Amino acid sequence: MSAIRRRSSRRGLQNHADGQQPASAAVEESDEEGTSAQEPYRGGSLSDGEEERDDGPLRKRQKAANGKASLRESEDERRYPDGSIVRIRLKNFITYDSVEFYPGPNLNMIIGPNGTGKSSLVCAIALGLAGRPDALGRQKSLQDFVKDGKEKATIEIELKSRGRGGNVVVKRLFKRGKGNSSTWKINGEHSSEKTVREKMQSLSVQVDNLCSFLPQEKVSEFAQMDPPELLRETERAAGDSRLAEWHSQLIEFRDEEKKLNTSLAEERKHLENLEQRNAVLERDVARFRERETVLKNIRILEMKIPWCQYEQARLNYLDAKEDRQQKQRRYEAFQQRFAPIKQELERMQDTLQQLNADVRTLTGEYQEKTVSNQGLKGKSDKLQAAEGECDDLHRALAGIQRREKEKIKKLQTLRTDIANGQSALQKMEQELINLGLLEEEGGSQEPRGELAQLQREIDIKNGSLRDIAERVNRILQEQRDVSEEAARYRQERERTYKELQGLDDVRNQKLEILKRDERHCYEATTWLKDNMHLFQEKVYEPICLEISAKDPRYAQALEAAIQRSTMTTFVTQTREDYILLTEELITKRKLRINAVMFSHRTLESWKPEVPKEEIQSLGFDGYLLDYLDGPPQVLSALCQLSKIHAIPVTLSELRNNAEIERERRMHAYISKNIYYMIRRAYGSVSIKATRMKGSRYLTRSVDMERKQQLEEGLEQLHTNIEACAQRLKTMGIEEGKLRTKDQHVRQEKGELTERKRAIQHQKMKYDKLKRDIGIKQMQLSNFEKEETSTEMEDLEIKTKLRAVNVKRAKLALDFQKIKRQAVDIFYQRTLAMVRQIELQAKINERENLMRDSDNELAAAKAELQIAQETFLVLKDTAKRLLEKAKAAIEDVTDEEKADFQAMYTDKSLEDLEGLLMEQQARAEMINQTDAGVIDEYERRDAEIERVRNKLATHEGKLSDWQGRIQRIKDKWVADLSELVGRISRNFARAFDKIGCAGEVKLSQHEDYDKWGIDILVKFRDNEKLNLLTGQRQSGGERSVSTILYLMALQELSHTPFRVVDEINQGMDPRNERMVHGEMVRAACQEGTSQYFLITPKLLPDLDYHERMRVLCVFNGPYTPETIDAKTYLARRIARSG
Repeated sequence: MSAIRRRSSRRGLQNHADGQQPASAAVEESDEEGTSAQEPYRGGSLSDGEEERDDGPLRKRQKAANGKASLRESEDERRYPDGSIVRIRLKNFITYDSVEFYPGPNLNMIIGPNGTGKSSLVCAIALGLAGRPDALGRQKSLQDFVKDGKEKATIEIELKSRGRGGNVVVKRLFKRGKGNSSTWKINGEHSSEKTVREKMQSLSVQVDNLCSFLPQEKVSEFAQMDPPELLRETERAAGDSRLAEWHSQLIEFRDEEKKLNTSLAEERKHLENLEQRNAVLERDVARFRERETVLKNIRILEMKIPWCQYEQARLNYLDAKEDRQQKQRRYEAFQQRFAPIKQELERMQDTLQQLNADVRTLTGEYQEKTVSNQGLKGKSDKLQAAEGECDDLHRALAGIQRREKEKIKKLQTLRTDIANGQSALQKMEQELINLGLLEEEGGSQEPRGELAQLQREIDIKNGSLRDIAERVNRILQEQRDVSEEAARYRQERERTYKELQGLDDVRNQKLEILKRDERHCYEATTWLKDNMHLFQEKVYEPICLEISAKDPRYAQALEAAIQRSTMTTFVTQTREDYILLTEELITKRKLRINAVMFSHRTLESWKPEVPKEEIQSLGFDGYLLDYLDGPPQVLSALCQLSKIHAIPVTLSELRNNAEIERERRMHAYISKNIYYMIRRAYGSVSIKATRMKGSRYLTRSVDMERKQQLEEGLEQLHTNIEACAQRLKTMGIEEGKLRTKDQHVRQEKGELTERKRAIQHQKMKYDKLKRDIGIKQMQLSNFEKEETSTEMEDLEIKTKLRAVNVKRAKLALDFQKIKRQAVDIFYQRTLAMVRQIELQAKINERENLMRDSDNELAAAKAELQIAQETFLVLKDTAKRLLEKAKAAIEDVTDEEKADFQAMYTDKSLEDLEGLLMEQQARAEMINQTDAGVIDEYERRDAEIERVRNKLATHEGKLSDWQGRIQRIKDKWVADLSELVGRISRNFARAFDKIGCAGEVKLSQHEDYDKWGIDILVKFRDNEKLNLLTGQRQSGGERSVSTILYLMALQELSHTPFRVVDEINQGMDPRNERMVHGEMVRAACQEGTSQYFLITPKLLPDLDYHERMRVLCVFNGPYTPETIDAKTYLARRIARSG
């Protein structure tokens, strides 16, 4: 048994600060083999010079002191695995002035009361082997680990190494005011932190792996590690070194695969978009290309046709030239043959002219006797006038006789019509008297009888219609009033909706944060919203959705005190609801969420230990609970989980921190943007100050009281609108009934009105017939008063008729005399005209002959003229067409010349012109497409080809990546499954020994960074295996699960040592005893790694193993400067026995 003295302690430091002599403390090291592990260190603290001389390996220093190493020491060294800790030496580190101790190769149990410095040794191991300060969960800065009152600290750790050069001694020196900078040495040689880390990696030291190194402040975090993180830590701690490497490669390769898949999806979408867009243009492009082909054919035809036209014109020109020559010869032959006939015709025409003059003279004389006023015509005209006058007198006489007959006939008609009308009038008069429209004497009177009854009924109907109209108008006015009232309600509802939507936007923003950062919590919230009816009482959504800061200035402080896991916790009010919620979401759906049930406490029951008046006198504004709004059940849960009812807060900076720290009832407080946690143990006080981070949830707060008011007001508005709708419906029904009644009354009124009109129409017919009879009686009286004698008029006409007949006889005698004279003149003229006709016939014969000759000659001349003109025209046409044909093939490309020579060689002009018309018609039928569209199509077509090539390249790369992934995955999954299976068997075996059940499963996912290890535990027979989480199990159950998982890794571990700090806190005695036995068994096996277990207390009668080493840390004002462990233990044994 040996002892290692440690000078000073935290209690000693406090006394020293008060001006008293510091006390001492000691670390006692006990080996179960019953012999001294090392000689005790004698004397005070080491000087800096001594430090520099003693940083070599232990074996070398022992040989220098003793000359040689004993066999016992060689056996000890053999049990140390490479990388395990052989020696630790500290100076001015946290609570230690100077200390040096030597752990054993297997299980090292470091015990001592709280506050004595056990966990300081854990910190020393981590920091001395290149760990980060923030990984310890304590101070953030390295200088915070320097003992108060000192300027620098030293950590020296000797690690076992069987390589060249022996053990490795790592020394770290750091000072105040230097941030996190350090001075490093390896085996006395200056080194860098990077080199130290590489050396630790070569020795498989993993102080940043919670599976290998579990500080006190990180114990609770182990159970809260997500499965992917636990898997990576397990791979590093217990798996083949290639597992972690393969896992990292799979994650990296999977990221590349997803990037390629994303890129491929984007490229496929891009390609599809390009193809779709080009597909839209393909018809336009086809039309464009078809049109281009047609236009090309048109250009060739337009070049071909002028040459065909020229060739045709040239042939026509040659034919016209030959035809002109023939016509010239024919014309000259006709001129020579017809000259004698022309001379004879001229002589006959002179004789005919003399005969024509004689006939004209005789004709004049004949006309004088026949057509002049003194001749036959004059006499004939006068005779016709007398005959006309005689006819007029005869017609006048006949007219007088006809009028007399018509007058007699009209008188008879009038008398008949009057008699008939009076008969009909008497009948109608009797009918009207019966209807009450006439009196017996035939005079009119006021309506009575049926007509009066009809009028009264019509008046009644009119009154009913007016009454209905008034009632309808009243209903319409009421409907307008109700509609306006409903419109006001709807406007108010819309305004309320908008205000509620603004409040809901805050909730949606929080949900978006959950969706992004807490996917499982978001999915659980969605499920709860759809299944709220399944629960007995209201189950509250994640606390972050239910609460809001009354004052946004306190949001940062509230979120600093409420842990992130608490923010995403669901709150239930009954145990049944809690079981249902966890069963559905955690067990069945495998969602990693937190749920609590604190139905035994109400919000009013949470009272702070320090009254609000006292904390306000210290400068605080109030407690956190004062500035948080939410349902009482949720606030009560927060009081249980985060103690918000007992944490005072102020927005200003406090100056009286010492006074606050002396208040033993206060364990935490917030000042400005700093969160202070006070820890008291064995008379000493430590304060952890943490700068608060920005607020994530509570800056987006909802006024819950206002929201409730709006929701209640909205419900009332819904009720009012429904009431208005019901009133409108009732009024609509009443209005419909009235309009139906109105239609019925109007129909009855129409029938009465129609009957009234029929009666009035009969009276109108009676009045009209009476007027017509009176008019006809007046006409009859007028005809009877006229004179009826026409004898004088008849006599006068007959006298005039005799005088006209005498005049006609005299004119007839004169006409006969002139007629005889005219016949003689007519005979002489007839003889002259016969001679004229005979001569004219001869002339006509000669003229016909001459005319035929002239016609032939004129025709020949005309043909010659036409031939000449045709010749000249065709000649000009041929020249013009030749120029046109030459112009048509100017400035053409070689390709067009080749097409011109090769195309349409066997076509005639008519065929070419027909083809040109056909091609032009096709060009007009094809819509002209913008050339820019074609450029766009061709450019996009090239882009499509480029994307296809790129897509093929990426698909090849993706196939390569997938092949690499599959090859690595096959090896990784096989080895990992075997490793997890072995861990699960060890874990289940350990749980079985303590009467519980446990299982370790590999959780798979398409993304390898989401593969994880699920730890399933069951502590009661009536439970199922449940996932180990930071909230579902109790603290003791989490501790048991954690240590047994670490034990399951023990025989598989590749790390040289493990450190677990106060893992047995919260365990009940039964579990602690069983876990202790399992831990001793596993850690003391041959070939296992070194193990450090830090604990403040132990149960009596625990199992111990000969390979265990117990290190006792003593602390207090009465601790001696030196201690003889053997003497001390002998004295204690004697007292007890």
